[in-house]
Amino acid sequence: MIGILCYDICDAKRLQKMHRLACGYGVPMQYSVFLIQLSQAQLTQLAKDIENTIDNKEDNVKIYPIKHIPKEYLSDIGVTVTTDGLILT
Repeated sequence: MIGILCYDICDAKRLQKMHRLACGYGVPMQYSVFLIQLSQAQLTQLAKDIENTIDNKEDNVKIYPIKHIPKEYLSDIGVTVTTDGLILT
């Protein structure tokens, strides 16, 4: 699954933990927005890792699956973020 992971974390310490966690699963597109490409097993593990990282009463994490997006439809304005290692079909 290719998708977008984004988060809003209220505590600085949890924010750092969430950022490190997200970096392990995807490519940062902006500070709290990541492009991810995961198997179902990895997605399940990511959800568990997120639950163990955030405070469900204060923080919010969204994962949006993206269906087929041809690379020519993706564009960056400003500093380009590399997506090396991701296979976008």
